[in-house]
Amino acid sequence: MSDSEIIFKNSILGSIQKRDEWTTTELKKATFIVLLFTAIAVGSVCGILGVKGAAAIITFLLVEYVNTAIYWRKYLDININDFGTVSEFFTENIAPSVSSFLVR
Repeated sequence: MSDSEIIFKNSILGSIQKRDEWTTTELKKATFIVLLFTAIAVGSVCGILGVKGAAAIITFLLVEYVNTAIYWRKYLDININDFGTVSEFFTENIAPSVSSFLVR
């Protein structure tokens, strides 16, 4: 493996790319990155559109859940239950996402 391949694999984009085999730790890291970027995007859109309060929070949670489910099922083509429960992945990674959403 060349140096550039190693650098890409260890980068943010490299860690969320589709691959043949996943460990639970790698999948949790990829899920964290997807949740974080989604939170920043949704927070920015809500801020630009002036969406506030419960509507913004419900929109955020709904988009986070749907986007992550699409990432797991359609892009990675994996069954998340093989790696643990869905709630396990969300409870570990949702707190930093919420703070990123609120800051944006």
